[in-house]
Amino acid sequence: MSNLELYDSNFAANPYPSLPKLIFRDCRETPFSLHGLLCPSEERPYFHRLPLNVAKAASDAVVYLSSHTAGGRVRFRTDSPYIAIRALLHNIEKANHFSITGSAGFDLYRDSIFLDSYRPSPAIADQYDGVLMTDGKMHDYMIHFPLYSGCKALLIGLDEAAALEAPTSYAIEKPVLYYGSSITQGGCASRAGMAYQNIISRRLDCDQINLGFSGSAKAEMAVANYIIKQDISAFVYDYDHNAPNPDYLEQTHESFYLRIREACPTLPVLMVTRPDHIGTEDTLRRRDIIKSTYEKALSRGEPVYFLDSSEFTAEFGGDHTVDTTHPTDLGFWVMANAIGAELAKILK
Repeated sequence: MSNLELYDSNFAANPYPSLPKLIFRDCRETPFSLHGLLCPSEERPYFHRLPLNVAKAASDAVVYLSSHTAGGRVRFRTDSPYIAIRALLHNIEKANHFSITGSAGFDLYRDSIFLDSYRPSPAIADQYDGVLMTDGKMHDYMIHFPLYSGCKALLIGLDEAAALEAPTSYAIEKPVLYYGSSITQGGCASRAGMAYQNIISRRLDCDQINLGFSGSAKAEMAVANYIIKQDISAFVYDYDHNAPNPDYLEQTHESFYLRIREACPTLPVLMVTRPDHIGTEDTLRRRDIIKSTYEKALSRGEPVYFLDSSEFTAEFGGDHTVDTTHPTDLGFWVMANAIGAELAKILK
């Protein structure tokens, strides 16, 4: 227990009290519905976002980062008066500019409204438990997985007398797939539900896949070849920050796009630039490279869209970030507004 917890119980983690009728179930079992993640396997004994062969073909960094559960969700309906979790985590990231609730916590939503977070102790090493009380009425629930940690197992605890049903289906069942940088992965949202893709998913009632790899999304063809095999409704293309320099971006941006387009001629693709608030020469050149890919695709009549992120972040003068780069919740909210508005038009 921290000193702060001694003086204010609101800062305590939320382990469950004595609940004699608590029954745990594996989140992979029906009628739970798991989204955005591949289940543990013999080859990868934890939830993951890419098959091992694809991740290896990209880089060692993508092997590691694809074990983080950004974008993962489990959905269900219940009237249990409480919802508990028992999570076994690994590869837990603790940074000096990132809340542990965002990097390693789980968020609980009821009918797309935030209920509360399962907050681990800052000293967490692997397993933690938590419980949140509900109104005991039948609702749709969703639990967002951590953004920057891995998860070997997630058990969900409900009252033994409670009903448990499959969730209401997404209005848009084919997911939107996002590919990009640490920002795409969710750094540095204060909690998992505030990553911009998760906000958009709730607003549009749309499934999603998060392929954000912190510092490591570099337009590898192995990833493009994986993306084209996914049955998706739209592709958000946003790896600008991970291109080491503008020359690299110029060499890879259009070729990656063309690989996607060759295999998926009707797939809507939204190209997004880095959300920097200062228009440096480097940033402006990167914007122009991405816009060039967009304009050439548009001239060929392809279903392609473009967003210059600086146009909706510049007004905040950097206050939308925690470190001049990674968004705060304000930054993610602004990104969700702009990107979500485009997707709403694309998916209508």
